[in-house]
Amino acid sequence: MDLRIHSDPATASRAAAEWVGAFLRRQSQSVLGLTGGRTPVPFYGELVRLHRAGLSFREVTTFNLDEYVGVTRTHPAAFARALDTDFVNQVDIVKCNTFAPAAGEESVFEQRIADAGGLDLQFLGIGADGHIGFNAPGCSLGARTHVTPLTRQGYAEAEERFRDLAQPVPRHGVTM
Repeated sequence: MDLRIHSDPATASRAAAEWVGAFLRRQSQSVLGLTGGRTPVPFYGELVRLHRAGLSFREVTTFNLDEYVGVTRTHPAAFARALDTDFVNQVDIVKCNTFAPAAGEESVFEQRIADAGGLDLQFLGIGADGHIGFNAPGCSLGARTHVTPLTRQGYAEAEERFRDLAQPVPRHGVTM
């Protein structure tokens, strides 16, 4: 493992994006696992900057880490929609090569990952309570994509995303 510590989020985002850029230049047909939320937004901004400077994502396939149960890709609170806005729609990824998990379709999602050759890189954030995706601390590291209840912290974050929407806050997520 190569662990690097940076002084601030902007520096870390720039360094991580440069590393990914170098990886994609060596292996343009890559499969990336993406994460939503606020934390990776500066990182995605740096990837967009690299794209504008010539880095191509045309041969990249992406799989989103998680999504709220009952939320479609275009829903205003969807992680997939946020990822599309913050990253996918600003680069040359072929839209039909971007995938998000959905409750009831976990095995289809897993098969798509397998058909793509598995994930080359997975981007993760760690929540304030230690959750990764919707996986609470202590969740099996061997678990496949599954539906799980939101942690207290995850529910609080969902409340924020759904605050101005006329629908109940989901209590479950589907996650890798």
